[in-house]
Amino acid sequence: MGMWNRLVKNFDRKSGTRSNFSGVNAAAITDTTSTAVAAAPTTGTNPRYWITDIIVSNADDNVPTHVRILSGSTLKAVVFAGCTGPTTAASSASAGYHIKLNKPIQCGVSEAINAQPVTSGASIFVTVSGFITNDEEDANRDM
Repeated sequence: MGMWNRLVKNFDRKSGTRSNFSGVNAAAITDTTSTAVAAAPTTGTNPRYWITDIIVSNADDNVPTHVRILSGSTLKAVVFAGCTGPTTAASSASAGYHIKLNKPIQCGVSEAINAQPVTSGASIFVTVSGFITNDEEDANRDM
């Protein structure tokens, strides 16, 4: 059984508190402001997001950018602009990229997921999805 399957099975069996979530910014991010993609979870004890998928699109024709994915203010991932090959990119001309993570990104307890472009002038939308746990033991476990 793969690591991911063991992780999911362990959450389901042990705590029974795993639920799915999805979040997207409400309006295009056009500057370098950190913008909420998923509000901080508030249900249960020590709620925590685990990101399994990230989708980034840029509707601007001329301004590519890097996009930082943050748990609160802590950097968790960067989606690069204009890259080719195995690195995922948020390039111009309404490009969109879907990152399916092999290992979920663990976010901080009760922290929102934010997106922050590095360059002003792009028109960025970010969608994140995954699951939430709210068991104290799960929140304190080092994955």
